[in-house]
Amino acid sequence: MTACFCWFGWVQNNQIKLFDNCLLLFSSSFGTSVKTPGSSALRALFTVWIWYGLLTTTAYESSVKSKLTIPLPHKNVDTIQELLETDLELFGISNTIRVVMAGNENPEAKTLETRVKKTNSTVGEIVQMMLQSGNVGYLREETTFLYNAYLNRKAIGQIHRVRQCMYMYHPTLYLQKRCPVTHIVKLTLSRLLESGILLWWRSSFLRDSPPAKPILVQLSLQHMLATFVALFIGILISAIVFLLEMCVCNGLNLRGSHTTDGLPL
Repeated sequence: MTACFCWFGWVQNNQIKLFDNCLLLFSSSFGTSVKTPGSSALRALFTVWIWYGLLTTTAYESSVKSKLTIPLPHKNVDTIQELLETDLELFGISNTIRVVMAGNENPEAKTLETRVKKTNSTVGEIVQMMLQSGNVGYLREETTFLYNAYLNRKAIGQIHRVRQCMYMYHPTLYLQKRCPVTHIVKLTLSRLLESGILLWWRSSFLRDSPPAKPILVQLSLQHMLATFVALFIGILISAIVFLLEMCVCNGLNLRGSHTTDGLPL
């Protein structure tokens, strides 16, 4: 398009004005006549004003969309694969790591073993690290860990547990052969399980922290005030430039008429 305008100017006036041709290109792109406005200065201001309006409108649209978009809560880590995809610093005691890996042929378990750092820290110390940094994971049997962890009041509702189990065994209670209390122990455990006391006791300290609710801000006219002010300033500047252009044109016309009147006939 610029080359066409340059060729047109050369054919008409044997001149090539790159600045004027660029302004004509912008004017034609915005649907105005290539000769409107006639002044190069006004045409340049007209082009700048159009771009200013486009940029302001785009910024305003992006601002409104960002306020209308509801942020999604962070996804919880519930599987070993999701745990491996995080950058958490994982710790565990030697006994737990050995029990988890015993007879476990899962490749995820092998990868997890390479990431877990052995530590002799107590549960309380690990919980304190979790509360301070929030980037720490601990490999331990669930019930024992959470029971000891929730002895710290600040930890209640702040610790998330991975739901996928990596333990490949079930705890077993061993008694001496022909022990007279074997039947009593079996009966007691059966009654506790049937009554639901164990589930109640477990749920009394195993708590999942609820997902954080997104903070929603009600959209009001105050959010649009800045855009309206910017648009008003742009309109005011364009009006002032238009008036100055009119004054300059009228001044040139009056000067030309006075010069013509002073010439001898």
